[in-house]
Amino acid sequence: MLERMRIAIVGAGAVGGTFGARLSAAGHEVTFIARGTTLERLQRQGLTFTDLGETATYRIPTVATLAEVDRPECVILATKALGENVVASGVFDGVEPLPVVLTQNSVEAPGRIADALGTVWPTTPGEHWVIPGVVRGFMHYQAPAEVAFLPGPLSLTVGPLPGTGQAARAAARRLMDAFHVADMGGEYREDILVDVWMKAMFVATFGALGCAARARLGVLLAGRADGGLREQFIALIDEVARTGRACGVPLAEDAVAATVRFAEGLDPSSTTSMQRDFLDGLPCEFDAQLPAVVRMAARAGVQVPTAAAVCGLVELELARRAGRQPQALQAGER
Repeated sequence: MLERMRIAIVGAGAVGGTFGARLSAAGHEVTFIARGTTLERLQRQGLTFTDLGETATYRIPTVATLAEVDRPECVILATKALGENVVASGVFDGVEPLPVVLTQNSVEAPGRIADALGTVWPTTPGEHWVIPGVVRGFMHYQAPAEVAFLPGPLSLTVGPLPGTGQAARAAARRLMDAFHVADMGGEYREDILVDVWMKAMFVATFGALGCAARARLGVLLAGRADGGLREQFIALIDEVARTGRACGVPLAEDAVAATVRFAEGLDPSSTTSMQRDFLDGLPCEFDAQLPAVVRMAARAGVQVPTAAAVCGLVELELARRAGRQPQALQAGER
């Protein structure tokens, strides 16, 4: 029988709240690290978690910094990308190094967060405590301290980067065992960056093109004759794949075709969480997704004209909202 694991979760939104509730219900020692209204509500009234239609309240200990958690075995960083901002905020100050499992949808996140933690925790050059992860599941943030999990997959795949220490690798494997006990999928992969980039091929492209076109998945998959953007969507997926390969990630030859097939198997009314935040005028993780690919492509010498154009359109809209660019032309203006 698996012994209880002590797990700290930074962020109690859709992903952190879902993982925390499931792990706590399975008997693991979970502590949330939160701030602001979420911190106050979790401490006062607990987490309201709707799991496949069944709603319950979870009284999970919640604090403001990692130093307040009693000897955690690992940390799940479940904030919106990019997580190095959390590191800079002081959440990790004052504690000894320990494994940090990532959940961010960003090909840049593993390297950037490893670098940020290196400024807080002294490590041997070339070694670090970061474990990249890939989340799959339909989890929705409803309000501070209120989240829901909807029907569909629920899993976390993790694995090491070059330089990830043996203690961190062992903790990641143990965390996957804890996920299985909590009735969640969990897999440890030595080639985790393949999974990180495969998810980016879908999520980053779908989210960015969906924002630029203000369209659901079905429009992105429809052909030009039907008023859709299939050609542009597949071009984006291909540009992400070529960038990943140029960065040394051994993506399969059929990675683009597999991503398109996966998209075609989903509900055509689907949107991404980043896209919903963008459309609602909320802070979103857009810059950590497709623009991160564009930056990595530039460093690798890969041409990504479709991705650059789509990023430009979304960034223009964000600049208009921030008052840095004139508003869009309206009907009748000359």
